[in-house]
Amino acid sequence: MHPIRSGAGLRSITAPTSRTDLTNLYRTTRPFGLCRPLRWEFQGGERKAIDRENFTNIMTLPFALIWLVTILLVPMQLVIKAYSAFFWPLPVFLFGLAGMNVLGWNPLMKREPETPLPRNVQPIRDGL
Repeated sequence: MHPIRSGAGLRSITAPTSRTDLTNLYRTTRPFGLCRPLRWEFQGGERKAIDRENFTNIMTLPFALIWLVTILLVPMQLVIKAYSAFFWPLPVFLFGLAGMNVLGWNPLMKREPETPLPRNVQPIRDGL
């Protein structure tokens, strides 16, 4: 509960983020859920691209969960020298990896490059 209170307190002493910065963040990260009000600022093709990417992320989730469990399980079976049990999760791992590649990574690689930042928005730099 303490981090929530300190976060709310910090929020009350800082200036609100400008709408331009929020729109740029939404355009870059393409989230779904809590940022729903910003979604309606985008029109036509840009909104369809965001919706398509969000749908693809949801469809990729089962493959990502399969991949996650098996990527932890397969090396552990090698470490404990359970070689006979190593070969059944290997095809499951490859299935999850292939699903993530086809549904998740390929569409991201084909996505159009991001639009440049507006003139009044400065990119975040390391070491501020």
